[in-house]
Amino acid sequence: MLQNIRSLRGIFVIFIFLSHLEADGSAMMPCGGDCGVAFFMMLSGFVLSAGYEQKISKGLIGRREFMTRRLKKLYPLHLLCFVWAALLFLPGSSFGAGTAAKAAINLSMLQSWTLLPSYYFSFNAVSWFLSDVMFFYLLFPTAVRLKIVYRPWFIGAFAAVCLLYICLIPMISDPHANSAVYIFPPSRLLDFMIGMSLWRLYKARHVISRRFGQLSERQWVTDAVELIAVAVLVIWTAVYDCMPYVYRLGVYWWPCMATVILTFSITEGRGGLISRVLACRPLQRLGSVSFAFYMVHLLCIESFTRLTTESGITPSPAAALVICGTMTLLLAFASHRLPGVRSEK
Repeated sequence: MLQNIRSLRGIFVIFIFLSHLEADGSAMMPCGGDCGVAFFMMLSGFVLSAGYEQKISKGLIGRREFMTRRLKKLYPLHLLCFVWAALLFLPGSSFGAGTAAKAAINLSMLQSWTLLPSYYFSFNAVSWFLSDVMFFYLLFPTAVRLKIVYRPWFIGAFAAVCLLYICLIPMISDPHANSAVYIFPPSRLLDFMIGMSLWRLYKARHVISRRFGQLSERQWVTDAVELIAVAVLVIWTAVYDCMPYVYRLGVYWWPCMATVILTFSITEGRGGLISRVLACRPLQRLGSVSFAFYMVHLLCIESFTRLTTESGITPSPAAALVICGTMTLLLAFASHRLPGVRSEK
């Protein structure tokens, strides 16, 4: 994986962590969940294309083997977190048919299709993300074989679909927007397809470099481009609250995340100012365990909250941040050693 992208994974998983950790009754980073999820949805399309496009196109790997590999990477940790969540939430509650149905759907990674918060946020609430990416994985081999993102008509057709989607989602009322826009797999498929399209642009980076000649090779140009990408992220985060709720759930982040992913992919290895920061070892290590960190972080926060509540302790936001962050990080590194998880890309 590209070094810059690995570090960015670490940064955005921290954003998601901060969106779930509260200080004085509100999230430490309210926009962190929305921007982090958009980043990872888009990055899934980009990274899968990088790792499997050639192999699938040349017939070196079939659909069954591809899906088996992906399940081996995702399911062990999903199962472990499911058991942890069951031990955390089920004692003291009645175990009825509804709970059994939620458990079955959660273990089948189909929870996002229910459009019911009580189902897609059941047990380890963040595992709804797996339901979406499994849908992407099912479609990915076909999309690669048909070379969809390389078809002459793709850009126009995809732009039209995105524009139609942007026009239609304001019709969804706020109580249902989270389910239909943020969680529902077909809605998030657009993020994934943007990621696949970014890979197509990344592959054409040499053509772009030749067009701009020596200018593209100059160090100050690389520094400027990276700083612009960071500025875009900062601006998008700053004006987040000004945007309509339904757009903040996904669409709003498309230009920003596309800019960040494409910029830091292209500037990889050019010694850019931000790239040098992203090359630091702690960010690289965090990025390497970002999947495990994501899967365990909310359970760590909920376990800590339950323990302090039952003990009558009110920790300061700083204490909660340090304790939950440390616990999540340690468990992420430990979970990263599970079969398959270590090679998660």
